[in-house]
Amino acid sequence: LVLAATLSAARIVGGPLVGLRAEYFASEQPAGAPVVAGIDPQPGTSALLERWRGATPDVFSVRWFGALAVTRPGRYTFALSSDDGSALTVDGVR
Repeated sequence: LVLAATLSAARIVGGPLVGLRAEYFASEQPAGAPVVAGIDPQPGTSALLERWRGATPDVFSVRWFGALAVTRPGRYTFALSSDDGSALTVDGVR
């Protein structure tokens, strides 16, 4: 199982959709046209299984991206968890 998750920003807030835009690829790197795409209200294992209809391919990657609405100044913590690697990018900074 290969999971490469890239979170380019945090959460789409407001408007008709709430969540992150998701692109699922049947390859180790998220490139080319995604096999499946949509809005994931809560990116994670449950979203992965739902998009892949209960069984992920042996090799796949997913890219989640969106925008973050910061309503108060302060320090924010982002966390990622995966078994084969993940990366977080905010405003183009990894």
